[in-house]
Amino acid sequence: MNSDSHSTTLHKISAAINITSPESSNNILISLKADDSPSTLLDDTTDLVLQIIFFVILALICGLFGTVANVINIVIFIKQGLFSGGSTLNLFFLAIADLGVCFTQFLQGIGFAVIVARIPNLPIEPFPIVYLGIGWPHASFIKINRILTAYVTFERCMCVVIPFRVKNIFAPRRTLIYLVAIFAYGILSHLPVYLTHYIDDVEQKGTNETKLDLVFGPNREFWHDLVYYGNFLALSFITALVVIVCTVITSTYVRTSKEWRNKVTSATNISKTDNIGNENVETSNNKNKLKSDKTNNSDRNDKTKAAIDKETRLVKMITAISVIFCICYIPEVALIIVRSVDERINTGGQYERLSHILYAIKFVAATVNSSINIFVYYRMSTKFRQIFLSYFGNGKDKE
Repeated sequence: MNSDSHSTTLHKISAAINITSPESSNNILISLKADDSPSTLLDDTTDLVLQIIFFVILALICGLFGTVANVINIVIFIKQGLFSGGSTLNLFFLAIADLGVCFTQFLQGIGFAVIVARIPNLPIEPFPIVYLGIGWPHASFIKINRILTAYVTFERCMCVVIPFRVKNIFAPRRTLIYLVAIFAYGILSHLPVYLTHYIDDVEQKGTNETKLDLVFGPNREFWHDLVYYGNFLALSFITALVVIVCTVITSTYVRTSKEWRNKVTSATNISKTDNIGNENVETSNNKNKLKSDKTNNSDRNDKTKAAIDKETRLVKMITAISVIFCICYIPEVALIIVRSVDERINTGGQYERLSHILYAIKFVAATVNSSINIFVYYRMSTKFRQIFLSYFGNGKDKE
């Protein structure tokens, strides 16, 4: 593959992955041409190799693993009972969104491999298939994942801080409506893209042949910027802020409540010790009555402790999911800031190849975020672990 072929292939990949950048739709035709002012940071070959590693190899590996992992998550959540409480319904829908992220990522890896391979005599250019058929659905699922993560974190925060006030607000049936509405919004909000970008017969330069290729409709810049700035970028920052704030509030409240319960338990134990002498002078009937009362109180305390421990584990699990989300979101924040500060790190810019690498990190991080929740569920949910082992182990939980 010569230098021009390298460059053309690179820009096709770049155009396909930069679907959520404001200038990608406007400069997409430029992106498909050879770079007239290549960056001094990376040569064509190095840039191509790095993109193949990230956008083909890692995309296929992470996408496939995440797809399998989230299918397992979905099956286990159904087995648990979607309306059994404990945020199972929320996590079920989050697993569906994660499945969408990972599966479309896997398909993108295949699409990028086809672009890199430059297979001749195809009836359709692979780029518009990757861009419209896979790229934008992938972006939709990422958006749904972010909204759902924010919702799950917010719901758990409210249930911990003011449980009795929000009990009816987050009732199972209402929760189902909220979750379906989030999915509907995430999908329909990208509809303007499909009204201004479509696939049609296009005459190929240098030949008299026509191929199915990407065609732009009128007002594409307006609709693309509306989707990007008003629908994707702003929403990304809002959801990240909600996740961070709610996670901090929930963790602080749980820690404070645990300290308070420990103090109350300690004081109760001291009081029981002081009353031992009084119990020695009680009659036989009173002793039996006291023993019965103690047993009942002990049973109630055990049940209360079990419920509190279950809620604490659930909070820790949601917190772990939120922390993973925030860590995996850092590359995108860094990319947005860097591109805002220096316009040369953009599609067609002098340092576009640096943008390739930043996108590569963001590209993998988004999939990792949607792939590794199965480890969190397995480690922190006893019921999830038991069902998992019943399918894939000896059915015994050693922990």
